[in-house]
Amino acid sequence: MPEDAGPLNSDMLVHRALQLMQATAPGYLQHFIAYADALSSLQQLREGNPGATGETAVAAGGRKPARPRSRKRAG
Repeated sequence: MPEDAGPLNSDMLVHRALQLMQATAPGYLQHFIAYADALSSLQQLREGNPGATGETAVAAGGRKPARPRSRKRAG
């Protein structure tokens, strides 16, 4: 972290919070990081990650792709 970061620097605040969490509750920190990783993965799926289609998009809270409509034949 930069030495001249101010007291409200968001990077510095996050770094200090994670250090404090590691010192006081390392088990909680592990669960917190796993939860953040899961949310990040879901966000990537929702934003259209090339590997996320069909069922995986539905599992991530998205919608299934629409099926093309078939045209009725005349006659």
